[in-house]
Amino acid sequence: MSEAVWIEQANPETGNNTYINPKFLESVNSGEAITEVNTAMAHIPTAEETAEVNAQLLKDKAKQYLKDTDWYVSRKAEAGTEIPADILALRQQSRLDASS
Repeated sequence: MSEAVWIEQANPETGNNTYINPKFLESVNSGEAITEVNTAMAHIPTAEETAEVNAQLLKDKAKQYLKDTDWYVSRKAEAGTEIPADILALRQQSRLDASS
């Protein structure tokens, strides 16, 4: 694979720089497909794959919340200090999310 050459263009209105790959411009102008594709962008996830990833992220977040708030449970067991109601509610929801 050849090394990409990028052209920098400054936008005087915003002060931002845009980087353009001439290979892309050539393919747009000629109507040909780009043969060299960035492999990270080569696969567009399906709705099902996106849903699976989102479900796993929800589980991971829920498990982390439970870990982060376990000290409330230990404190209640050891010292009898009540767990705040909002924490109890969120822990309950996190248990449901983590097990789904």
